[in-house]
Amino acid sequence: MDKKQLTNRTNFVLYILIVIGFVAVANFLLSKFFVRADLTAAKMYTISDATKKILRNVDDMVTIKVFISEKNLPPLAVNMTRTIKDMLSEYQAYSRGNVQVEYFDPTDDQEAKNEARSLGLQEVPMQIIQKDKQENVMCFMGLALLYGDKKENIPILNNVGNLEYDLTSRILKATRKEVKKVAFYFGNGPHMFMPEQYQQQQQRGQTPSYNQLRDALQEQFEVRDAGNLAQGAKVSEEVTTLVIAGPRSLNDREKFEIDQFLMRGGRVIALIDAVEIQTQMGLNAVKQAHNANDLFAH
Repeated sequence: MDKKQLTNRTNFVLYILIVIGFVAVANFLLSKFFVRADLTAAKMYTISDATKKILRNVDDMVTIKVFISEKNLPPLAVNMTRTIKDMLSEYQAYSRGNVQVEYFDPTDDQEAKNEARSLGLQEVPMQIIQKDKQENVMCFMGLALLYGDKKENIPILNNVGNLEYDLTSRILKATRKEVKKVAFYFGNGPHMFMPEQYQQQQQRGQTPSYNQLRDALQEQFEVRDAGNLAQGAKVSEEVTTLVIAGPRSLNDREKFEIDQFLMRGGRVIALIDAVEIQTQMGLNAVKQAHNANDLFAH
């Protein structure tokens, strides 16, 4: 073997060793620093930092069972399905193996249909064009989330724009160890959530605002009444957050009990109107006098 061949072979071996070393270093770095790239212009598949943090803290297997009748879907729903799958792949990736996603097509699978119904999912009518005719078909398009003996679901996946919130809130609800308690205090005088307000909203075909707020909070918290603070009732030590729901005034006893709750580390959300909207004679905003400012001065 001449000197030139030996040099070429040596260079080739060194080249191979350099490539192997580069790959080994790259694999090591990737194992330490996880990176995923969303190349879409609108970053439509990028999940938020808050969701990533929640996924990193999941300590046991979360199974997401997705039931979509893919054989019967109209084109718009097919695009939604692709978006759903892309989003769920992000959840799998950032959970480091603690989120498992399983897909089922119940179109011709009675066992899958039965399982979907047992998990609280329901079929919805969708319109398809078949043989130049518009037809309504019943389709599944929902998911169930299982964690230990807990179960959460999204019966109908019809709002992909809100999918991350819906999914993350259910993962958080299923995996948390303790349910935080929220108490409402309405006061003893007029307030924005009084029954007559309910009646006015119902007459206008609206869902009463307190019902909406309560239902939203119950997705994540246990909601209860704070009791009669004006008569000396204390806010329960189990309560972590007190919502002061729109009283127009607070007496000294009420302020004292709220202050004691704050002093022991409780959180307060004060829904107190600065103005009152009057509609009897046109639309007028009248400054609302209340005496709660001093309660939050410190």
